[in-house]
Amino acid sequence: MRFLVRLTTLAATVAALLVPSAASATAPTATLTAATITFTTNDDDKDADTQVLVDITAADGRPVASRHDQYSHFDDDSVHGPYGLYVFEGITAANLVPGSLRIADQSSVWDTWKFGYRVTLTFSDGTTYVVSEKYKQLDDWDSFTTSFAVVAQARVPDLRGRSQTEATAALKAVGLVVGTVFTKKASRCEDVGTVLSSSPSAGTPLDAGRKVDITIGTKPSIPCV
Repeated sequence: MRFLVRLTTLAATVAALLVPSAASATAPTATLTAATITFTTNDDDKDADTQVLVDITAADGRPVASRHDQYSHFDDDSVHGPYGLYVFEGITAANLVPGSLRIADQSSVWDTWKFGYRVTLTFSDGTTYVVSEKYKQLDDWDSFTTSFAVVAQARVPDLRGRSQTEATAALKAVGLVVGTVFTKKASRCEDVGTVLSSSPSAGTPLDAGRKVDITIGTKPSIPCV
């Protein structure tokens, strides 16, 4: 009975580890500050002398994070980690659209390892992004590569009172772009030539690259001096 309880608890732990979490709303300019990996061995263990290479690269080929380690012997049905990866400086969320994860097996003897993994990327704005798969297999000098894209988001800034040029610059600064520019008669002369409203409105989270429509005030019915 005690053994059965242990297996049930382990199964629950494995399931919790390998269910992908929802992508975080990471700002495009947020920098990568930490990266970890957790391994869950299934029904074929990893030998102690098998070296595992984990490398993450950016869309432009730059190294993002890595760890090359033998770790230890990973028993069947066991969870190991999280292990920290070395993180290279200056990598932003925008650099990981897409990113690439490579895991390789370098073994001096025959070794087949069946496992799952969970990579967690942490960014400077406090958000995280998870890359995970439940069932993978590596043999001697085998490897696989998985592509992923960090869902980079930004909140629409408050554009009211800004000129069209200023609004364009403010959107670009957070990874968004100006969409359709509408015009509407302003209720006050001081609002002429400035943004009256935006759609979506200020504070709305959007994926990087999305368009934001703006409405510019034109001369009202009353004369403006």
